[in-house]
Amino acid sequence: MGNFCLPLSAKDGTTALLKAANKGYNDVIEELLKFSPTLGILKNGTSALHAAVLSGNIKTVALLLEAGADPALRNKANKLPAELTKNERILRLLRSKEGHRKS
Repeated sequence: MGNFCLPLSAKDGTTALLKAANKGYNDVIEELLKFSPTLGILKNGTSALHAAVLSGNIKTVALLLEAGADPALRNKANKLPAELTKNERILRLLRSKEGHRKS
């Protein structure tokens, strides 16, 4: 097998981290955060945390928050990650991290 290189981001800003967050690939997220801790934002303002919230995967949301994702970051539609879900467990997790950031 030869060496190959995957693009780190697409023209719209999509990164491997954003794709993994959207799909709930937590093992991939953990590895990506070790080598490239940037949490990346798409041109439309969507962050990896927004993508994880939309996917509904609470473990992914928790993983990104622990890595420093900002739950108070709005996308270009002026939406917070918490405004993109009705999942009570995810909302509680996001709000608990918002509280820690304010203090």
